[in-house]
Amino acid sequence: MFHYCPSIRKFNEAAQAYIQKREDVDYMKIRTITAMTAALLLGMSAPSFAQNKGGDGSAAESGKTQQQKAPQRKLSAAEKAILMPGHWDNLDGPVRIRYNFEKTGSYEDGFKDRVIMDVKELHKDGTADIDLDFFSGQHEVTFIQPHNENDVPVNSTIFIYLQGDVFEMTRLTDRKPQVNFYFNKKIRSALVNQFESESVKVPYKGEQVAATKYTITPYAEDPNRVDYDKFADKKYEFIMSEAIPGKLYKIRTVIPNNTKDNAPPLIEETLTFASVQPLEQKSAKKN
Repeated sequence: MFHYCPSIRKFNEAAQAYIQKREDVDYMKIRTITAMTAALLLGMSAPSFAQNKGGDGSAAESGKTQQQKAPQRKLSAAEKAILMPGHWDNLDGPVRIRYNFEKTGSYEDGFKDRVIMDVKELHKDGTADIDLDFFSGQHEVTFIQPHNENDVPVNSTIFIYLQGDVFEMTRLTDRKPQVNFYFNKKIRSALVNQFESESVKVPYKGEQVAATKYTITPYAEDPNRVDYDKFADKKYEFIMSEAIPGKLYKIRTVIPNNTKDNAPPLIEETLTFASVQPLEQKSAKKN
């Protein structure tokens, strides 16, 4: 399905720059890494993206006889909603989707910014051509990969956000960039069988529309949490809705301050759907 796959080497070079030269690479600039890289490192390329998806959401293998096939695992509800193709199903044509971002907390300085995603063309196979503008001004970067991607089957905002989050966990815990794979694996594993879900309502076009909130705490039960205990209770919330263009309404992450009762979080971040408009009516400048 993908026509373009950036190299792991380039990903690791970016990680080294981010961790070792943070004074020269502003906070979360790494989130501009492409969706394919993020998907690959989250473990999605096999068995999910590199193979054809079966009708039940499981990965269908090719080039093997029935006797050689390993037992197929059905994807969880969280995986299907957050990680799998289908995010463009509720779009009728090219649109500009805007998300608002905010970081707060007592651990370090926060900031506000925005993410703008132009869905330029929809294809019959369910993919789309996009132009993603992740953050602005001093927080924006273009040195990882170009912003525009073609034939994208998923909402790239989710994957770039998650990959940026993994880089942040690596930075906060003073780990080497290679350990990114460790946090990636924890997030993916939690979305398989360690998530909670609940039905919620979210605002859209003056109404309250149905959505599902998926919550994970991927590091809470980690036997190695003693190595990064201050950050191990980090919680992730994903709110997905069939009514919201691109299907993502909100990603929220919280690192609580467990040293004091009723203390504000060490770090809290939210990325929230803000607006959508037909792309042909967009202004020339992204604000």
